[in-house]
Order: sequence, then structure tokens, then C-alpha cells
Amino acid sequence: MRSVAGEVLVGDHLVRAPRTTLVNYVPRRPDEAMRGKIIAVYQGIDGAAQYSTVALNLGARNNVEPGLVFGIYKKGNTITVADAAGKTREAQLPTEQAGSLFVYRVFDKVSYALVLDSRGALYVGDSVATPESE
Repeated sequence: MRSVAGEVLVGDHLVRAPRTTLVNYVPRRPDEAMRGKIIAVYQGIDGAAQYSTVALNLGARNNVEPGLVFGIYKKGNTITVADAAGKTREAQLPTEQAGSLFVYRVFDKVSYALVLDSRGALYVGDSVATPESE
């Protein structure tokens, strides 16, 4: 071993890594509407940010391919509003786009993606979807 990314323990085994070919990815929107969630954040203590890797609950079964770009969406906050009579009620603010990500590795049920940009921290459970048209 020349370097490791984590702890190595007695009894651990080395396995030959499969050969991979370098592939050029062309960033593009999905052809169909897709929705999913961030299910893991790698090397993040408080959440993901720009250039973090995240895992999605979308994979080849969902027609996800390397190169797809998704928007990341956060549920809007709940606020308390008062009407003219002074009665208060809670209102849900709309969902907002919190960033975008680029899928670079796809498995049957999950995908790995690189966060391209983010407006604040991103967390497990945040939604991903086909980006909105500008």
C-alpha cells in the first residue's frame, strides 16, 4: 500500500481494483422528469457543499446515466402569519433550489454525484429533481 483513505486493520484484505477507462461526460438535463433524495454525504461532518460527493437514491433502474445534472431542492420554512383580525396561522414557504449536482457514477439503485454549486449546507434527505427551466 502506498496510501490509504481510512483505517487499515489486521485481517483486512486487499482486492485488485477493476480496470476503468476514462470517459468524457457531457453535462445534460434528464430527458424525463425525475425525483429523488440525497441518501449519503461523503466526508462531510455538517453536510455537503460545493465539490462534495453525495449518493442519490436514483440509479440505472431509474434511467439515470453519468453526465445528468439535477437541481437540489430544500423544503421552504414554515412561518407564522397573522391576518387583519389578528388570528395567526402557519404557512409553508415554497421549495427553493439550493444548488445543482452532476452524476458521475451509476449503479443499479444508487448514483454518486458531485455538488457543482450550493446555497448553504446540503443534507441527507434533501430532494433532487430535473432542474427547472430558466
